[in-house]
Amino acid sequence: KIPPMKYLFVNLAGINDLGHGQGSTVYTIFFPYKNDTMEHPDLNIFAVPKSSMHPSKIMVVRGRVYSNSLQNDLLLPTLYKDQSIRINTYTNGFTFANCRAIINPNRETMNGLIHIISGPIFPMK
Repeated sequence: KIPPMKYLFVNLAGINDLGHGQGSTVYTIFFPYKNDTMEHPDLNIFAVPKSSMHPSKIMVVRGRVYSNSLQNDLLLPTLYKDQSIRINTYTNGFTFANCRAIINPNRETMNGLIHIISGPIFPMK
């Protein structure tokens, strides 16, 4: 297993318990493959959050959501306001989260799960 998420995503969305290891709340994060896509001014996960409702929370859901449980038209509630991640699955085996391909699913950490996706997920305005 990968160490607790805090070692991978410092200050991600201001979620303080990402680094507390086993026994804390677990999360699933839909994380973009290329870090340069995270330079968008509204979605910089590497900056210290200015509020508890940081837009990067759109990529975080509670619990471990494994790829084999992702069904077509599934809505996963995120930690960002009332927004969800919409899952689409296709007969060719591809699975998408808000139109971003899940390219490397089920990366285990001690306190969560990471799905690497083809690009960032942005909040709806």
